Amino acid sequence: MAHRSQRLSMTPEITAALEASRRPPPLKADVIFAIDTTGSMSDKIEGLLKTCLAFAHELASSGIDYRLGLIGFGDLLISEKMSIYPPTAQAEEFQSWIKTLPRTGGGDEPESSLDAVREALRMEFRPDAQKVVVLITDASPHDPDTKGYSAKKVTGLLCEVKALAFCIAPELECWQEMAQRTAGEWFEIKSDANFIPIIGRLAKTVSKTVTLRLTGQL
Repeated sequence: MAHRSQRLSMTPEITAALEASRRPPPLKADVIFAIDTTGSMSDKIEGLLKTCLAFAHELASSGIDYRLGLIGFGDLLISEKMSIYPPTAQAEEFQSWIKTLPRTGGGDEPESSLDAVREALRMEFRPDAQKVVVLITDASPHDPDTKGYSAKKVTGLLCEVKALAFCIAPELECWQEMAQRTAGEWFEIKSDANFIPIIGRLAKTVSKTVTLRLTGQL
């Protein structure tokens, strides 16, 4: 007896499922912003507020499944506590945190930026996501920090967990080395320069570097 060959009817649902199974898994990145909230940083905070949605859009357009976290810091040595916001997948929520971020006095330099970077590494990251720390400060750090960690040691901690560090900071060896050793990038911060274009460059650089790292090209 001849057997009729049976073909699976390719419904739209089955077609969509097959196409989805062929797609590579999304690239994931958890990006923590550690930003200096002292008085001289007001325009930089406003700049981040205006550009954070565009930053998130750049990541999404590059195929990156992102989450954004935030740490605001001043000077722990004069009892200025950090403001800590765990990562969210909602860019609008991240923007609302920046809008209500408590400002600190900070006094004179230095500030507690190294403590903030270490705190960023304590965030709850997704196990398959690239860790990214973006430090924004116009000051030098307390070196060592309140727990005795030097800038070199903090950079070592970033390297141990394969975190990328992007430093928008003064032209200091500690920030340049932190970015270079982690395969991130340093951007010079200037009091008289427009901050918004820096965030635009940062978004493209983070997207490219995360993609290279997660696809094994970096």
